[in-house]
Amino acid sequence: MLPLTQEALSQMLGVRRTTVTLLMRNLRASGGIRSDRRGLIEIDRSRLAAMACECHRGCVTNSRRYFSSGMTRSCVLPMMQ
Repeated sequence: MLPLTQEALSQMLGVRRTTVTLLMRNLRASGGIRSDRRGLIEIDRSRLAAMACECHRGCVTNSRRYFSSGMTRSCVLPMMQ
């Protein structure tokens, strides 16, 4: 479970809250997520992966490669003054 309001999610994604509301409705209808009014979201990862486009597997592979290779340490930029 992930405690997160739709307002907070919209701010994190940089979209309007109505966009998040519509997306959540579609994901609930397809069985990809379950959520309640308290803001708890239960994610069915296998169902979401099955619903995703063909680029999903490549994105997962690249993310794993990036985060497991230690590249994150070298990508930290110094603060500008």
